[in-house]
Amino acid sequence: MSAAELYPCDDTVVPAFNNLKLRHKHKWICFCIADNKHTVKSVESDMKKTVHDLVAALSDSECLTIIFEYKYTTADGRPTDKLFFISWLPRAASNPDKMMHTTARPSIRAACPGCVPVGSKVR
Repeated sequence: MSAAELYPCDDTVVPAFNNLKLRHKHKWICFCIADNKHTVKSVESDMKKTVHDLVAALSDSECLTIIFEYKYTTADGRPTDKLFFISWLPRAASNPDKMMHTTARPSIRAACPGCVPVGSKVR
């Protein structure tokens, strides 16, 4: 049984991702796993927020999958952006939750293509 079959994405995931990637309506989206499905936990629509605001908003005990839009200017002056795929597995989270999020990662990556995967530093 594949991860997509074990932990499918509910109906809120793809529309929220499209609002972030295509319409640039959100700065980041946090996904959690509830009832063995990925679901949208929270969305930040204030485009002035930074990665520091994201880190401050994270829980010390809840595993999350986050897609964060980072806007920057290239060396030749062009504005551009990248989407980062972040697995947040804090040290205080339970081991079963960490394993479930790690196992479910391919499912949400398939539903949200075009993101650069990054690891998260445990605080």
